[in-house]
Amino acid sequence: YAIPVLGHDLRIWEQERFMRGEEPLVFSGPDVWPEYHMEGVEPGIAYVLQVRCHNEAGTSEWSTMSEPLTTALKPPSELEKPEAADVGLNFVTLQWGTSEVEIDSYEIFVEPLTSGEQAWVFSVEPPEETEHLCRYTGTKTEATVEGLQARQMYRFRVRGCRKADSGPWSECSDQVYTSSMGTAGASQPSAPRQVEVWKEGMVLEWDAPDAQVARYLVKGHAESTSRNAKTKSPDELLQFQTTDSSTRLTVRGLQGNTFYTFRVFALTSSGLSQSSEPGKFCTLAMPPGPPKSLSVVEVEQTQLRLRWEPPEDDGGAHLEKYFLEVVDWNSPTERMTKEFGGDETEGIVDGLQGNQ
Repeated sequence: YAIPVLGHDLRIWEQERFMRGEEPLVFSGPDVWPEYHMEGVEPGIAYVLQVRCHNEAGTSEWSTMSEPLTTALKPPSELEKPEAADVGLNFVTLQWGTSEVEIDSYEIFVEPLTSGEQAWVFSVEPPEETEHLCRYTGTKTEATVEGLQARQMYRFRVRGCRKADSGPWSECSDQVYTSSMGTAGASQPSAPRQVEVWKEGMVLEWDAPDAQVARYLVKGHAESTSRNAKTKSPDELLQFQTTDSSTRLTVRGLQGNTFYTFRVFALTSSGLSQSSEPGKFCTLAMPPGPPKSLSVVEVEQTQLRLRWEPPEDDGGAHLEKYFLEVVDWNSPTERMTKEFGGDETEGIVDGLQGNQ
């Protein structure tokens, strides 16, 4: 009769170390069983291995040596955001940190912001094949994106690619204006000022720089928290622009009771200026959320004592009042409203009919 196998021994070498006669890694015990997950191996390395089994009667001979098995490569990681090293009317030369993981190529995501073009992906093959497009400079990789439209704004993202998989896209570059003057632009405008505000928008003004401005670009984002720390608002990238050299802009589509930071850029024939100093502003408060956990804590013949908890979101302003509506179960159209102070979380409703 067959004697059951009690366990296995597995020994594994990097192929090069096996050829040099070095000692293997050994895995043993009752948990070493097909399929067995081995830890401690390196990505992209060729290994060879042998296995044997044992039972109550003893241990078998080692199996024949396996064919070389190569582990999967480590996935490409997220790269640094690219930076413009040189700018012309129809090209931008970008630099970014070289991938720490071996890759086959890079991809550049080209996002036109003002020209009306569709976004596209620009492939950068290894530098030895197309050295005029991509070269490595120490810890930096550099590539030139050609075929851009003159005097337009673009931004870029990069990622590392292999035949089997691709890494995540990097953070977006700063905006780049294609101009024969390079990246230099006008002196920056003043920090924006808030001159009007409502729940879902505001009006901003700023002072013009000492230059002939064609139009202004206003960039901003929502902060992670509003005036009420319990109300979360996601980081949101926003972009607006004037149609001319006006230094006043109405910003709509914002969230109520939320802090926003805005910066202003001036666009001239020389390019896009550096950003202004930031301005931080908050939209007006929103209605509060509903109170929570309304409960009856005391019952008498003609009155009830009720208790509740404040809303999670006060809308960004101090609560002024609570309104409690009482509905007669037998006559739903008959209703009574009680008011309580905004700091109260308990109150008595009197004037009720007994046995109702």
